[in-house]
Amino acid sequence: MLTDQYLNALSEAKENAVTSFIQGHTPFDSAEAAWAVNALYREVTGADCPAIRLGRGPSHAGELLKQNLTPQVERKNLADDLFSFAVGHAENCRLALSEALPGEVIGNLSNMVFRDLNFKMFRSVAEPVMTTLSASGHFPDRYVLRSSVYPSLQDADWISYYDILGKVFRINFPVPAAFRAFFTSGGMQLFAFSDFALLVPRPRLISVNESFSLHGEEAAAVEWEDGTKLYFHNGVAIPEKPVMRPDEVTREDIVSETNAEVRRCYQEILGSERFAKCLGLVTLDSDVDRFGHDITLYRTRDKDKLAGNYIRFAGVTCPSTQRRYFLCVPPHITSAVEAVAWSFGKTPEDYRPEIET
Repeated sequence: MLTDQYLNALSEAKENAVTSFIQGHTPFDSAEAAWAVNALYREVTGADCPAIRLGRGPSHAGELLKQNLTPQVERKNLADDLFSFAVGHAENCRLALSEALPGEVIGNLSNMVFRDLNFKMFRSVAEPVMTTLSASGHFPDRYVLRSSVYPSLQDADWISYYDILGKVFRINFPVPAAFRAFFTSGGMQLFAFSDFALLVPRPRLISVNESFSLHGEEAAAVEWEDGTKLYFHNGVAIPEKPVMRPDEVTREDIVSETNAEVRRCYQEILGSERFAKCLGLVTLDSDVDRFGHDITLYRTRDKDKLAGNYIRFAGVTCPSTQRRYFLCVPPHITSAVEAVAWSFGKTPEDYRPEIET
């Protein structure tokens, strides 16, 4: 049974962990991170790391990685060894928790604490950051994904989970000190090889919206000391231009974008009128709703490369805010009334709203 005292302590500790995670680590504690690397190397190789390289961010780290991965040197990637080491200790933490608390309490803790940490740290931040970096071209092929990088920012949730429970319930969980030190020092990635290690620090800036999705209104959502920047709009990775130079967005920028989610972000950032102007929409049909507002069915001037057809939009006006919106509708729609009716899940015959929202 979790008393109010425990619930309040868990809530406060969880909030502090998430706040610390989002705020990032500046400056990066290279001494603590180096200690963590040597401790990890001693666990899997029996000796300190032969050489530690420090990148100021993904771009700089990628250059260092390319310089040090010379084909003349025989080396082993230690990622699998480090991963096995972490899995073993994570399992020991799980066993320690099962021995200390009843199963019902553990289930409640998983729902209340770990799932929230996992969402706010891993799903909303760590995973999209790492995925975006994987596609960025900063690192050489084969040295981008988790199979080649361990430990990483992706460990923040489970380490924080056991740290919080250990503090609140006074349980001594066997989280390796080296893993905790790597995380608290501000480490994001560790490329570990038999002859050298490359440290990549966490971003100096992480910006999220109210839903904890990565989001930068007029700036990068993620930024490192070396100038590497990632742009996100409500959790969707997008190009720099719509965020930093929206006035320069052209029709070609929009129609050449093959990701439908990114294209939707263009519309949200530019606004309906500017988005429509950029696309050069062609009017197919127009009508008037019961409030006297114009409703219009448009299609794009050219066929969409992704859809293989023209994209159609319904131009409507919200009666309460008077704002103009462009709603994407299926290609079979042939009239403005049908388009608006479809957006409400109705047919033109039964679409007779008292109030539109």
